[in-house]
Amino acid sequence: MLRTAEVPAERLLGVGVGVPGIVARTPEDGAVVHGQTVGWDAVPLERLLREHVELPASVPYWIDNGAKTLGQAEMWFGAGRGARSAVVVLFGSGVGACVVTDPMGPGRALEWGHLTVRVRGRRCRCGSQGCLEAYAGAEALLERWREAGGRPPEGADEETALTAMLAAAYPAETGAAPTPPRSPSWRRPPSSSAPDSPT
Repeated sequence: MLRTAEVPAERLLGVGVGVPGIVARTPEDGAVVHGQTVGWDAVPLERLLREHVELPASVPYWIDNGAKTLGQAEMWFGAGRGARSAVVVLFGSGVGACVVTDPMGPGRALEWGHLTVRVRGRRCRCGSQGCLEAYAGAEALLERWREAGGRPPEGADEETALTAMLAAAYPAETGAAPTPPRSPSWRRPPSSSAPDSPT
């Protein structure tokens, strides 16, 4: 980007990176990322970036949780401009949220996706049961679609599969009914107490 813009690296104010998961800091490695959604366990991201990206040592790196950085970006440049406080919610592979109470200060990232919404519910990739992410995360939505008879394109990545799921639910033809699932077994009466249905 610096080469494209023809800006010398010495003029760079800093590098900002939003990552999934929890960011800790150590004196030796700087920002260390614990990100379940990408399989990272204590990855020294700041040290790795400094070793492999040719930037002056004086350029600071700001590496933080993706929901937190998204919340800050919305307050500075997006829908939150002019607001004194906001809650920015992120639904993707994971589920996150950022609470901002000071438009100029940093927001607080919440591991909202791991809030228990169903006791002994669906297994989440974090290892717990009944997390919000186990019902509302992209991976969970696709799994539930498959259980209902949906057919994601063979070998499709997550984004393509989600697009196919939405296309099946909301056909482009006006007046056309959504594609019905092959098996209605996922539908249960409201009184059901099945452990895999959200509350």
